[in-house]
Amino acid sequence: MMKKTLIFLFVLVVSLIFFFTLSETLFAFEWIERGVTVKSEEPTDSGVRLFLEDQTLRTFVVEANQELLTDPVKENILVTFTQVLETYNLPTSNIEFKLKPDIFKLTLVLSETNQTVGITYHGLQFPDTIVPTISALLNEFNAWEGLQIKTLQIVYHPSEFQLIIAPETEVPLIDVKLASPQPDKKLVAELAPLYNQIAGWEQVKPDLIELFIGKDKLQANIEEESRATQIAFHRAYPTASEVKRASRMVGIFSSWKNSKFKKLLLNVKSNTVDSVIALAEFKHKGKDLLPHIPAGMNFWLDDKIHFNFRVSSGKYFVELKNEYTNEEKLIWQLSEAIKDPILYIQIHDPDYFYRQLEGLRNRQAEVYSEMLASMQEANEKLKQTYDELLTRHKKLENSYENLRLAHETFLHAYLTLENSGFLGSGEIDKNTIARILVLKAENIDLTVKEMEKLLEEEQIKASSKVIHLIYSVYFNDFRE
Repeated sequence: MMKKTLIFLFVLVVSLIFFFTLSETLFAFEWIERGVTVKSEEPTDSGVRLFLEDQTLRTFVVEANQELLTDPVKENILVTFTQVLETYNLPTSNIEFKLKPDIFKLTLVLSETNQTVGITYHGLQFPDTIVPTISALLNEFNAWEGLQIKTLQIVYHPSEFQLIIAPETEVPLIDVKLASPQPDKKLVAELAPLYNQIAGWEQVKPDLIELFIGKDKLQANIEEESRATQIAFHRAYPTASEVKRASRMVGIFSSWKNSKFKKLLLNVKSNTVDSVIALAEFKHKGKDLLPHIPAGMNFWLDDKIHFNFRVSSGKYFVELKNEYTNEEKLIWQLSEAIKDPILYIQIHDPDYFYRQLEGLRNRQAEVYSEMLASMQEANEKLKQTYDELLTRHKKLENSYENLRLAHETFLHAYLTLENSGFLGSGEIDKNTIARILVLKAENIDLTVKEMEKLLEEEQIKASSKVIHLIYSVYFNDFRE
């Protein structure tokens, strides 16, 4: 029994060796039919790596699953191989084809420039237009002053053309996506000035520059170690003046000494640039100003640079709006608004000045007419009137305070009465009432539900019934 088993295993092993040898022979014969010799092969995770040689002793490498290497694919590889040799002056060992399901990748190492070019195409039939197109594209890149390419990766997506450029300096990596399956003839010429501008920004040290080019737009994402800049242009290739204006804004914000931004958004139009800055840090003379700028900072550029953003100080919100001249003046205005928001509003609100001026003019006219009648009489009357008014004012102050307290007591009692039910008193916390009055005064259009949500965020308990009751009593607002 043991002898028969050993004989069976011996026959099986011999058969398997014969089968694999025959398979390899047939596989090699398929290349021989095309004038190509398989010099050696190595197994890989996805198939096999073949080292091939044609009749003129030119070598190249093919890596693929053997099932993918159909007759049309082999013909396409050989045609592309010949096309590459005619286009580039290469040692043939630097040409490699790698096939995966629905993906054809060609890698070249250019001996004259020591550049690596990788071309990825979604499909197993490599179009004969790709090699000359990429050759022309590479020649344009090599003529680009200020940019020396180490690696160029080209990806033909079904609906998008992508370039990934690694310069000799390693950073910044450039990732260009074009909303078209084929490269634009103007691509390199139009991108050169934009890249040179970005690369020339003194305060900006990008690790990655991403460019998304659409039909009528271009978006540039500039990634640095701790911050990001996003620039949106409203045309596929921006004009030199548009790029210059964007550069001006980036230069200003990057040069600030007292603040650091984590994200900068620029919207570049024909004649203006809108900017939104999200700050990571804003300190001046040891004081942290960042908590006083809750919603970032807005700047825009037309013929001048302007800013407009909200500053919080205590319970007040002040609108900071002015022409931008330099960082020091901006910080001074910001500090003044934080220090005394009421005074800042009085000084910088034109309507407030106008009202004050009109009051002074009217008063001056009254005093002047009295002085013409009789200076002495006017003076005595004014003194007498002043004393009387002062006494009355004190009485009125006392009366007003008593009335105010009585009014508040009455309103609170009324609210308690209205809020009371079968189970007893419905007294409402006075602090809750006070907070609702402040929030409602700041935004008179607040609905009951909106107020209820704001109070819930501040962890103040008040039912919609209570809010509605306070609205009705204090503001004559009976909306639900």
